[in-house]
Amino acid sequence: MTLYLEGDGRAWASRYRLSSDPTPVNPLALRLAAVDVDLNKQQSVAWLGRACQYQPVGGDPACESRYWSSHRFSEKVVASMNEAVDQLMKESGAKQLRLVGFSGGGAVAVLLAARRSDVVGVVTVAGNLDHDWVNRHHGVTLLSGSLNPLVVAGQIRKVPQIHFVGGKDEVVPDEVVTRFIAMGKADLCAHKILVRNVAHIKGWVEQWGRLLQGVDTELSCG
Repeated sequence: MTLYLEGDGRAWASRYRLSSDPTPVNPLALRLAAVDVDLNKQQSVAWLGRACQYQPVGGDPACESRYWSSHRFSEKVVASMNEAVDQLMKESGAKQLRLVGFSGGGAVAVLLAARRSDVVGVVTVAGNLDHDWVNRHHGVTLLSGSLNPLVVAGQIRKVPQIHFVGGKDEVVPDEVVTRFIAMGKADLCAHKILVRNVAHIKGWVEQWGRLLQGVDTELSCG
């Protein structure tokens, strides 16, 4: 099964004010999954939103704003996502899992892969693989309650990985992926692919069909 993991969504209403609802206006991972479905109609493709996105009317009392800010990658959030993946795998009957994560969903993909034994590939798209570095780079508050995927980079060094970075991405610079691969010492299994003329959000959907065609070839070790 190929599972797409959504980005952080509308976590902030402005630079200094948290959103009351992190549901993404433009669910990019969902749109990428739709492209995948159109291209590979026989393949099992699924998608997961992130913590507290798509809340019921009136909201969920368990959804505190920290779960889309400082604790967006907390142990509680990642464990909850892992339980959702278990349920999807059970319902689909799939035995192997390929994770595709956009932006913060890329961080979740890495954190999930580090605790699962059924992951046969990790693909990130503009993935935030070191949120400490990214937040320092932008001069914003660190995610104090979150796990950092950089810390578990070595644990997935034998898992085939592709990390797509946008040539015009000013949100997550390509240095983040370079640092992640170096930290994991995964030179044989992890591949950084620079996609020119693509920003953090703009351009990926239009390019995704072409990029997917090379995924099976590139997603390997050695």
